[in-house]
Amino acid sequence: MKAVIAFVTYHGNCERAAQTLATLVEADGNQATVVSIRDGRIPDESWDALVICAPVHAGSIVRIARRFALQRAHRDRRFALVVSHGAPLNHFFSPIRSADKTHRRLIRRGMTAVLPPTYLRVAEPKGPFEAGFEEKLVEVRDALFA
Repeated sequence: MKAVIAFVTYHGNCERAAQTLATLVEADGNQATVVSIRDGRIPDESWDALVICAPVHAGSIVRIARRFALQRAHRDRRFALVVSHGAPLNHFFSPIRSADKTHRRLIRRGMTAVLPPTYLRVAEPKGPFEAGFEEKLVEVRDALFA
């Protein structure tokens, strides 16, 4: 199976998550293509799963990532959202509302969610991720190809 892992990053955190996930996917015998959302294109349409790795700013997934995901939504394909954030999940600027909204919109377009959004918290705005982010990415990988 083939996964496209698309990321947008400002401080390198989401690119690191995308590259780590790609390494995990390939180690499991599947194919992974990592693309920058800023480039705006996926090399081809022969993919089975789409992963969006995007940061949250002021409580919302950045617009370029939301648009990218919605424009590339294909019926009967799998997807996962990986969200980088700094605020606690119970904070006013929590990423949960925005991630859930994007998640529901992709489902309404016919995509199959493999799991709820995955949240990777950064210790500082420029990173690094808090401990245990790799284990969360293993869960994403396992759900993509289950």
